[in-house]
Amino acid sequence: MGDCQKFHLDRNLPPEPPESRDGLRSTLLKIVDNGCINGIMRHHRYGDNETDQLAASKWLGERFGDVDLSGRIVLTNGAKNGALLLLSLVAKSGDTVVTEELSALAAWEIPRLLGIRVIGTPIDAHGILPDAFEQICRLHAPRALFTVPTLHNPTTHVLGLDRRKDISRVAEKFGVSIIEDDICGMLLPDAPLPFACIGPSNAWYVTGVGKTLSPGFRFGYIVAPTSQHARDFIARFRSTTTWVPSPLSAEIIAHWIADGTAKRVLAAVREEVTARQILATSLLNDCDIVAKPWALNLWLRFPMHQSAADLLLAARREGIFLGAASIFNTKSDRPTNSVRICLGGPSLREELQTALQRLSNLI
Repeated sequence: MGDCQKFHLDRNLPPEPPESRDGLRSTLLKIVDNGCINGIMRHHRYGDNETDQLAASKWLGERFGDVDLSGRIVLTNGAKNGALLLLSLVAKSGDTVVTEELSALAAWEIPRLLGIRVIGTPIDAHGILPDAFEQICRLHAPRALFTVPTLHNPTTHVLGLDRRKDISRVAEKFGVSIIEDDICGMLLPDAPLPFACIGPSNAWYVTGVGKTLSPGFRFGYIVAPTSQHARDFIARFRSTTTWVPSPLSAEIIAHWIADGTAKRVLAAVREEVTARQILATSLLNDCDIVAKPWALNLWLRFPMHQSAADLLLAARREGIFLGAASIFNTKSDRPTNSVRICLGGPSLREELQTALQRLSNLI
C-alpha cells in the first residue's frame, strides 16, 4: 500500500453538504430554546400525530404528487428497518419473495432472518422484465416482489412508468404484494411514479432520509395501501423491538420539512452528487461504466477475460475499498463480473478524485 490513506468507495453514502451541518445546528438550538425538549424525548413517534403527518405528506408529495396520503403514513427507524417489517408482514418462513437478480435484498441478512426464499428475476438496462416476472409468478407463487426501481442499487437503472404498470398488473393478477424501496427516489428529479400510485391495493412504499439528507437520522416512512392497512401495521408492531424512529430525529425532520431546510439540503446533495458523477465518468471514461447523474454509485463492468475480483484485491492494496458484485447476486451459479463504486464515502471531492485517479491507473 502506497500510504496509510484509505478511501471507502464501498459505502453508499450521500455527501454531507454544509447546509446539513448548519441546518442541524440551527434546528437543535430552536428545539432546546422552545422549552419542549423534555416532552419530545418522552414519547414515541409512530406517525400518528398531526405534525408528523403534515410533514410527511409535504415531503412525500415530491414523489406522490396530489395523491391523498391521509392516515397511510407510518414512521420507521429507517428504510431497511421498514423493509424488514414489511417482508415479515406479507411473508412467513418458507414463503418465496421475488427481487431483482442483482438486489440489495441479497446483500442483507433479512431473508435468512425471516426464513424466506429469494428468487431473482432477470433485469436489463431498464430494470425488471415484466414477462420474466410473470413466469416466476406462474411457477413459484411468490408472496411479494421486493424492488428498488429508482436508481437501483447496485446498477443505477430506473424502471420506466410503462414497465411499472405492466409489473403492477402481473402482481395484482397473481395476488403478489409489492414492496418498493424508494430510498434514492428523491435524488432523481421527475422520477417515475411509485408503484403505490399505480397499483395502490397491493403496493407498499418504503423510504428513508439516509441517502438524501443524512444517514445519521435513522429515519424513514412507510406508505400503506390504505389507512386501515397503516392502523393494522401499527397495531401489529407497536410494541415490537425499536422499529420506531428516535423522537429527536423525528422532531428534527419535521422542523426541516416545515422550514424548508430539508429541501435545501436535498438540493445541495443533488448538486454534489452530480458533480461527483461528472468527475468519476471523466476519470473512468475508458471503462464500461453504468451511471446516472443523480446516482450515489457507478456500476463498473468487466469483459470476460478480465476479473473484477483481481481489481478488488489490487485496489485494497492501494487503500481503496470497493463493493463486490457478489453480495448483490441472487444467483450463485451466475457470477457477476462487476464492481460497485460509491461516490459519497470520501468527505471531500478532492479525496474522491485522488481515489478514482489511482483506481483508473489500476484498471
